[in-house]
Amino acid sequence: MGGCNIETQSPLDLGSQLAVTHQASVLRMRVIAEVRSVTINGLCSAGLEFVGPEAQSLQELIVELRTRQRR
Repeated sequence: MGGCNIETQSPLDLGSQLAVTHQASVLRMRVIAEVRSVTINGLCSAGLEFVGPEAQSLQELIVELRTRQRR
């Protein structure tokens, strides 16, 4: 819940930060993520960790969506 993995056409720099937008239905949330790992194997893959105050809100949103899905 604290991050994600993305694939890109060009590598991202380890330690760099970027804005990631998540959308669930009509709710859209923007969170800052820091590149924690980079793998280059055909496509470039980056492991991101969500950082900053929005990260906690995103985790709460994920828990809420999981709860609704189980109902």
